[in-house]
Formats: sequence, C-alpha cells, structure tokens
Amino acid sequence: DYFGSDKVCPIYIEVEDGVRLSRALLREKKEKAPKYEEMCRRFIADCQDFSEEKLHDAGIDKRFINSQLTICIQEVIQFIQCYK
Repeated sequence: DYFGSDKVCPIYIEVEDGVRLSRALLREKKEKAPKYEEMCRRFIADCQDFSEEKLHDAGIDKRFINSQLTICIQEVIQFIQCYK
C-alpha cells in the first residue's frame, strides 16, 4: 500500500511444504543449540501467513514453483521483463 501496486509487483516463489520443512530441519541441525520447537512454530506461522486467502488479498496471482532452481529463476526473469 505504501509504494502502490503500480510501482511494486509481488513475486511469490513456492516450495512444497515437505521440502521447506526438510531444509529448515537441516539448517537447524547445524546450530550449536538447535531450537526445533521454534523451527516448528515458524513453519506453522508461515503456513498461516501465506495462506491462500492472504495471498489472494495481497494480489498475488502468479506463482513460481521452485522444484528446479534454474527453471524457476528463468521464469522469474521472464516475468519481470514482461512486467516492465
């Protein structure tokens, strides 16, 4: 709202929940004092913060699926170039 939708375009990159959770667990395991409860809390909070309803309310109608990084990056670049 601050900058205006004519100046800002949201880009939503989606990763399957299981992959997201696995990555978070691997990162947390590397910590000297892993905080698994906090990791789970953040995961659940993200699920709520990025619910379908909230994505719709934010005007996010285009999603980029990050299952193959190079393809995802190419799609984002193409989208940005067409958006200008």
